[in-house]
Amino acid sequence: MDKIRIEKAVFYGYHGVYPEEKKLGQKFIVNIELAGDFQEAAREDNLDKAVDYVGVYQTAKKIIEEEKFNLLEALALMLCEEILKKFKNVNTVTISIKKPGVSLPGILSGTSVEMTRNRANDLAH
Repeated sequence: MDKIRIEKAVFYGYHGVYPEEKKLGQKFIVNIELAGDFQEAAREDNLDKAVDYVGVYQTAKKIIEEEKFNLLEALALMLCEEILKKFKNVNTVTISIKKPGVSLPGILSGTSVEMTRNRANDLAH
């Protein structure tokens, strides 16, 4: 299984259950891991057969910055599903989303959610 990663992409979005989160927004740090068989693209050195990770990034950016979710889990699921729908050579996608500005009584760098979905099992829904 081959992997491509987009690491620590920072987006500004309006996700959370509290009114302040929906009104003021905050940054989200996102990692995207794409898995599949990328051998043909590599052997031929052919961009047309590779994963368009610029397109993956733009898909993530659009969803994170334009949609609003209460839960990071819902945002992660939407990202997984859209990437699998749009990028046919990706078999498995793992999304992790870190919310650094979280309201918890304690010292921490944030909270995060990680979700993995794959074409064979999860696109049927």
